[in-house]
Amino acid sequence: MNDVAMRVDSQGHGKAEETPTRTLLLLNDEGIVLASLQIVIERIGFDVVGVCADSQALELLKDKKRNFLLLVQDLQRPLDGCHTAEETLDGEICGVAFYLNYVRVHRPQLPCLFLTAEPEHPALLELLKKCPNCRALGLPASPKTLAPVIAELVPQAWLACNPCSPSGAKRTACTQAVPPGIAI
Repeated sequence: MNDVAMRVDSQGHGKAEETPTRTLLLLNDEGIVLASLQIVIERIGFDVVGVCADSQALELLKDKKRNFLLLVQDLQRPLDGCHTAEETLDGEICGVAFYLNYVRVHRPQLPCLFLTAEPEHPALLELLKKCPNCRALGLPASPKTLAPVIAELVPQAWLACNPCSPSGAKRTACTQAVPPGIAI
């Protein structure tokens, strides 16, 4: 997926160019956690659109002009108008219901990273068996724990992230977090 970016030459003339997207959609109902995770993901080298509610995320996902490489979402969060208790297994795991009932409808190929204090939750483990493009990661998250999972889910974007390019100043920090098999 590509985004259209405006490049300006030395004489101030703009030219639209397609550029690979580096944008992740981040969904977490707690503002402080959302802000912290956004900083962590940006340090890895990705752009982040952060939202606090499923309804906000759903509007972004419905907009086909918006390209996202990955959805990073909190597993457990309160219901917001998108869900019924039945959809969310009695309100326990809103993130799984959101992914199954909404994300897969609008963006069936979009990979998802669930962040949770319970990465071994039975319903999450069942989902992960059915969805090869989903992963779970225990909280708290750091660049060192997030980077390998993001690299696994979106390897083509990982290789293109600016801070990890050969000339990037943050190459060493990113290299330490890259999993085996992903060459930078």
